[in-house]
Amino acid sequence: MGDRGYLVHAWTHRGQIRLAGRLENGESFAAIFPPREVRQFEPDPAGAWESFQGEGLRTVGEGGGPRNDAASRSDTGSRSDAVSRRDTGLGPAQEFLLFHSIRGTVTLRGESRPGRRVSRVFTDPEIAPSDHRPGVVWAA
Repeated sequence: MGDRGYLVHAWTHRGQIRLAGRLENGESFAAIFPPREVRQFEPDPAGAWESFQGEGLRTVGEGGGPRNDAASRSDTGSRSDAVSRRDTGLGPAQEFLLFHSIRGTVTLRGESRPGRRVSRVFTDPEIAPSDHRPGVVWAA
C-alpha cells in the first residue's frame, strides 16, 4: 500500500527534487528524487496537453537535459527552437508535482532510512497523489 502523508514543501537542491512533509502516523519525512529532464512542448491540435490559451500541445521527445538557458543557446546566442517549442515555465519542483498530479496528500512506496532532521528519508520512491484527509492543525 505505501506510506501516506501530507506534503509541506517542495524544492530543488543540486538538481535533485526534494519534498518534505508529515506522514499520517505523525513522523516527518523527506523524499529525494534524481534530476529530471525538462519537459518541452510543441503545438499539436491532437496533443494530449493543452495550453492556457486552449492550444493543443504534445511533449517533445526526451532529451533537453536539465533546465539551463545557456546550454539551450547556440554559438550565435540565439535560442534553438524558440518559435516552436516551449517549456512549462515552472521551476523543476513545481513541474514535478504538476506532472505527478500532486496537490497536497501523497502515497510513497519504497525503502526509507532514518534521517538527521526528519524521521524518515525516502530515496527515489514511487510517488502518487492520495485522497486521505490529514488531521491538520493551524498555528500562528
